[in-house]
Amino acid sequence: MSLFNVCNWWSAQCSDLDENYDVASLLCARFGLDEQEKDYIVVGSHTGQLSIYYPSYEQDANGNSVGYKATDLLLEIQTEHPILGVYAGRFSANNRKENTNQLALLHPNSLVIYNIMHVGGVAEHGSQLSLQQLTEYRFARTAFSFCKGHFGKVKGREFFCVVHLDGSLTFFEQDGISYECKFPGHRALPTPVVYCERTDCFFRLASAWNLECYTYQDLSHSSINKSHYQPIWSVCLGEGILDMNVVQVKTDYASIMVLGERNFISVSDTGKVEFILKLDYAPKCFHSFVVGYYWEPTARLVTIIVSESSKVFIYENANVMWAAQFKHESPVAIQRSNLMGLPGGIVTLGPKGKLRIGYLGSDPYIFQVPPLNMEELTFQQAHDEFMQLEQEIKEATDIQDMKAINEKAYSDVQIMFSIEQNTNDEADTMLMDIPAHVTLKDLPICSGQLKWQTKCDLSELQVVFNMPDGIKCSQDSLTYTGVKAGTKEVMDLDFYICDLLHFPTARVEAIISFISTRGIPRVIHKSAFLPLNMFFKTRQPQKAAAIKLTFNIKGNEDATKLTNFFSEFVSWESEVQALGLVLLTTADESQEEIITIVAAKNSNRIRSNFVNSRIICSDSFCFFQSWEESMAAGIDMLHHYGPLNRSKNAATENNMIDAPGNHDTFDYTRFRKHFSTFFDRIIRLAFNDAKTANMTEIKMEPQPMAQTAVVETAPDLSTETWHDILNVKPMQTTVGAVKRLKPFQKSCTLEAVEDDDEENAEDDEDAEDLRKMGYKKEYGCKEKSNGDESEWLNEDFKLPSSEELFSDLGIWW
Repeated sequence: MSLFNVCNWWSAQCSDLDENYDVASLLCARFGLDEQEKDYIVVGSHTGQLSIYYPSYEQDANGNSVGYKATDLLLEIQTEHPILGVYAGRFSANNRKENTNQLALLHPNSLVIYNIMHVGGVAEHGSQLSLQQLTEYRFARTAFSFCKGHFGKVKGREFFCVVHLDGSLTFFEQDGISYECKFPGHRALPTPVVYCERTDCFFRLASAWNLECYTYQDLSHSSINKSHYQPIWSVCLGEGILDMNVVQVKTDYASIMVLGERNFISVSDTGKVEFILKLDYAPKCFHSFVVGYYWEPTARLVTIIVSESSKVFIYENANVMWAAQFKHESPVAIQRSNLMGLPGGIVTLGPKGKLRIGYLGSDPYIFQVPPLNMEELTFQQAHDEFMQLEQEIKEATDIQDMKAINEKAYSDVQIMFSIEQNTNDEADTMLMDIPAHVTLKDLPICSGQLKWQTKCDLSELQVVFNMPDGIKCSQDSLTYTGVKAGTKEVMDLDFYICDLLHFPTARVEAIISFISTRGIPRVIHKSAFLPLNMFFKTRQPQKAAAIKLTFNIKGNEDATKLTNFFSEFVSWESEVQALGLVLLTTADESQEEIITIVAAKNSNRIRSNFVNSRIICSDSFCFFQSWEESMAAGIDMLHHYGPLNRSKNAATENNMIDAPGNHDTFDYTRFRKHFSTFFDRIIRLAFNDAKTANMTEIKMEPQPMAQTAVVETAPDLSTETWHDILNVKPMQTTVGAVKRLKPFQKSCTLEAVEDDDEENAEDDEDAEDLRKMGYKKEYGCKEKSNGDESEWLNEDFKLPSSEELFSDLGIWW
């Protein structure tokens, strides 16, 4: 905000309250109605409203300006057509008085000349004005702008020229002669055209952004003999213009002042560029005038430019003299006027018809330095203030008692976050940022609500929603500043799927971070779960399964009811013990991934069966587990089963001795050991497979029944990277012949079972319940009858490829 402002002296509101005004809607001129008259202010709107004001200066008993009075409005009429511009000049041939001017109104298809008549007032009502129409000129083409002057250097009367939207010109003389002409070139832009009386020339901006000069003689002769002509000079401006006018600065030359989109340019009437001023703001309108008379050596060229940010800059030539700030919106037109009681007032017209008259000045600085407190500060007061400051610093920096700090944060800002369990299929997806391939799936949408309330003043508060990948919220993050105590806010939310992914969690977390007035930051959060029917739909439970997982649930005897965990699909009164689910967001609908959940009747166990080896887990399905705990079961299976198994005992292959479900607490050290071994075996087999493909010769020892392939192993440099990442020691391996295992069928079933030593009667009952429902336990692999085939080799007597190996492990590329 600038220290200097444009102080308001007089203001009025025009009758048209919409944005129907531009730079040509304002005129400050005299009409010669009185010998000592001042400037009249004429305003015309695009809706046809015409208003004429004559501001007067009066003071009240306190010496303050009264401002606008009803008698300041002398004329207000509604014309039949929009007013594109208002102009004043000697447009009548019958005008006998030297200082009398007529009013010209430019309409889209006509130009009307009026003579202004003065009507004396009765009593205190004041005087008024009336319009007498002199003549009307109609056009065949739509008008754009207007210029006037003593064309051909004719003294005593003025002609005028109308610029049309197609760039053509129409000249009108007072004796009824009119003719048309066009500028040379393939096309002409409908830009303002100005006239210079000293050189009898017209200036216009060409389509190539060149300022061109044409003589009036060339333009008038071209309409008669259809001759071709060219501009007498041209200057490249390099940008579009907002407005331009001609000012007679000295006796020997005049200046064309051009307000461009980024520059303010002055060009003499002979085509010489006087200066180019680059503007560091976006200009909106301008007005140039001469202080003094142009034949005086002390005459000064002054320009007022208004910016989009409601600032006014006053220049003398190219040097800025003054800068001030408007207290209102940026005007669309500005002029300088000599008014009664205010010579040199600044007249502005707002975009909605607010007419203001102001002057440059500054508001008084009302701040006063408070008196010094000279009271003596006692030691006890200083100690109390010091202890108070120390307590505030301790509260802001001490993190010893985090429980108390968190309780205080949740007390300062209370939040309630909930998500409805019912989904909506009729939401307007056009208002949401949902891709086309997701919209075609017709996925459900669920609603939620977040309520928060503050109990203390906060300097800043921010609300953010943390969601899984592929889920979006209709409400973005919000930031509030200057939050007062007791502020309440209720946010209605919509959650929807924006990408077809496998979602590992349904948890949505609302995080609120805030900063107190003392600058202490705090973070609180509240979680809620999206309904499972937003991601899954029910299917018939399947008997076949490639992977089976058994979960032991600690709780009461009714904890294993499916309705406790899948209330979206199973009603409370239902006794269903099996449930089939399929993911809605799968990309290939022809291959559905069905998950079957079976609840035991006589124990707190739930078994989930997967038709393929891609494991899908959610918060409700995996039940209060971390990522390591969720992955531990799959890692243990790969550790005990399949081609990565190193056990020589076939019975060991059918048991998971160290199954994580048998332990009350999760053993992270054991999980890290199996995880390291798993990757170490994958790297070793991948290295052997790559080396076997590049071998040019394989040495085979003759055997009477079968042959043994000897494969040399070499250390792989990439294993060191895995050891560094996992922070484990490398597993020691020995080089030797490949162990021949018995061939296995690809249809073997992987299943997590418990140790034989820990099985009891209750386990047998659970197994019996599962068999009754159509689920059969299968163990081991089927042996082939031909004993000459190697257990490591496939049917074609080749080592398994990486694709075959990882497909059996449940890893898909």
